[in-house]
Amino acid sequence: MRKFTIETARKIMANEISVEALLKQYPEYKDEVLRELGEMKKGTPANIVQAIIDRYTASAKTANTKISKSGMNEATVNAFLPNIIKARFAVYLLEQLNIAVSAKTPAGNVRFNRWDGTILQRLLFRKGFERKPVSLPLFRFFWRFIKDKKLLMPLVNKKGIYCFYSKELIKELTALIGARKCLEIAAGDGTLTRFLNEAGTVCIATDDYSWKHYIDYPAYVEKADAKTALAKIHP
Repeated sequence: MRKFTIETARKIMANEISVEALLKQYPEYKDEVLRELGEMKKGTPANIVQAIIDRYTASAKTANTKISKSGMNEATVNAFLPNIIKARFAVYLLEQLNIAVSAKTPAGNVRFNRWDGTILQRLLFRKGFERKPVSLPLFRFFWRFIKDKKLLMPLVNKKGIYCFYSKELIKELTALIGARKCLEIAAGDGTLTRFLNEAGTVCIATDDYSWKHYIDYPAYVEKADAKTALAKIHP
């Protein structure tokens, strides 16, 4: 059994160590995960990827709770911290597989061709990976010219991006919210809240920062889980 220092455990639980660094430091857990993935696949329902992620996530949450309640007891840390590490490995490996399958090439070599990259950058982003509200007419027109459509979401997932928002959606949400107080839970990088506030609403973004290893949380995204956010803000 691996033995972990309390400081290492705290950093892993706070996602302060990248998954790439963890893979190098704890290769035996990667091997365990790969074996477990193979076993799970045999008896897992149709939505295999989500089922696997749910299983590892539940295991990691249980481990986190036990370690926290123990007051970072050494024996508890050594017994349950591997579950947290393995959960991160499982999500990472599944994401890499998704990218590789979408591109039909090794994941490390995947990137957009210049044509696709230029169109998508101007259509979906202001700069870098900063999203902007997308015009549906422009999207419908340009999307048909993108050659490797399946690459988009697997590649941006690594930046904590799981959707894009249209100008039309923001307009409708703004009208629906009106002058009422609005709260976004699990806001990620706060993009939706930013769009709504730019459109004139008063929206507060919150997130529990559990995806800190993927997402750069801006200062306006308040760190809070759903229960805490609802109790504090009363939307």
